[in-house]
Amino acid sequence: MKKVIGSIAVMIIFSLMIHAMANAQLGALSTSLAAENLRTVAEARAIAKAAVSKAKAERFMRKSAGSSSSISWTSDDQSIHAYQKENGIQTRVAFNKNGSWFRTIKTYNADALDKRVAGTVKRQFKGYEITTVNEVKETGMHCYFLNIVKDKDFKQVIFYNGEIRVHEQFLIQ
Repeated sequence: MKKVIGSIAVMIIFSLMIHAMANAQLGALSTSLAAENLRTVAEARAIAKAAVSKAKAERFMRKSAGSSSSISWTSDDQSIHAYQKENGIQTRVAFNKNGSWFRTIKTYNADALDKRVAGTVKRQFKGYEITTVNEVKETGMHCYFLNIVKDKDFKQVIFYNGEIRVHEQFLIQ
């Protein structure tokens, strides 16, 4: 009888240990699954938010560039960028991570430059040729970075609020 009670006791202890180990594994598994689900939900939210931001940026580009333009897109954690080249004008547009516009930079030659800006630069820098223009627009700010050359004298000037200032200057070798 002692042997039967002893073996029943061993079987009960053994089954309790198995049950405890199974519960421990189940708890670890449910914790792991919960963490995985939270991560998956967070990732899904981030992906959905990024898609909404890009859609907002795309609407802006359709309004400003039209639907016929081919636009390249890049993005990182902080911003979304659109690039387009059409009729000799390169346009780079930057949006914040929410898809709101914050900067446009257009690069082109002197032929596409606003005539008033070109006239002001040519009057102040007689004999210089405008080679490249970078037009920068941000909220509340619109300026031009112009590369001008006369013989071997190169200058980069900034046109802002009707004033011109020399930004860089050097001699071409």
